[in-house]
Order: sequence, then C-alpha cells, then structure tokens
Amino acid sequence: MKTDNLTILSVGLAGCSGRKTGCTIDYGTSAILDLARHLMEGGYLIDKSGVLSANPTLAIDSPMCDCQLTGSTVNRIDVSPSIVLDVIADQEGEHGALARLAKREAGNPSDHPGPFDYVSPATYAGWWAKRGAVVGQRKGDFIEWFDGVHTKIAIPDF
Repeated sequence: MKTDNLTILSVGLAGCSGRKTGCTIDYGTSAILDLARHLMEGGYLIDKSGVLSANPTLAIDSPMCDCQLTGSTVNRIDVSPSIVLDVIADQEGEHGALARLAKREAGNPSDHPGPFDYVSPATYAGWWAKRGAVVGQRKGDFIEWFDGVHTKIAIPDF
C-alpha cells in the first residue's frame, strides 16, 4: 500500500494538505481521518477548520512548518529595513498587506514564533493546539489526540 510518509497532515477551511521535507501535497478531500494512513510514525494530524472558522486571522498569524527543523528551533524572518520593502508596504492589495505584516513582525521581536517564522512540526502542532485546533500524533495504527483519546487509523485493503 502506498503512503506519502507525511510529517504534517492538516485540514483547514480551504481543504487538506500534507507536508514532508521539500514537498506539500494537496488532497481532494477534507476527510482527514481517511488520510491519516499517509502520516509517518510520529507525524501530526491537525484539524484547524473549527478554530479558523471562529478566527480566520490565525491563518495569517501562524508560523510556517519546516519539516527539517527539530525541537524548539525557530528560523525567524530576516527583514532588514529597506526602501523596497517600504514602497511595497505602501501599496494596496495582498502584496502591500504582506509587506506591512513582515515589517510589523520584524519590528516586534518576540519569544514566540509568528507569521513568516519557520518552526519544527512539534512546535507547529503545539502552536495550533494552544489556539484550539484538534491535534493528534500517529502512534502505530492509531492517532493519539492531545486530549488523550485514541482513534484507529483506517487502512484500506487494496
């Protein structure tokens, strides 16, 4: 049976995607439990749909996941003041909004990861769990949810 050996499998308002080193895979279904078999041992399953429905700005405020990072490592955005960034930030639309957000984050260093910062899969899962997402981790043929519940992973017979 083929699996994608994912480190992170998450579902949000726009559908379901998986991440592993150097790759993001988008799935045509949001049936996240049906896709749990694609997680590697220790990989995280994150259902962000409820928390994003209640607070859509979390999609912009969240750090990004880098599957090569481990532990509590945070690779922070490196935004030096520049004329180019200032010009883009003065523009209307998505590019201007992102440039303003980058400038804001660069000007407010924090102990916590923010938008544009890369974090490990464990830190990424924890960040979402703290904000109300439903998060679990693959342990054998089960998902062990952070609330202690275990769900058997459906393995289809091919």
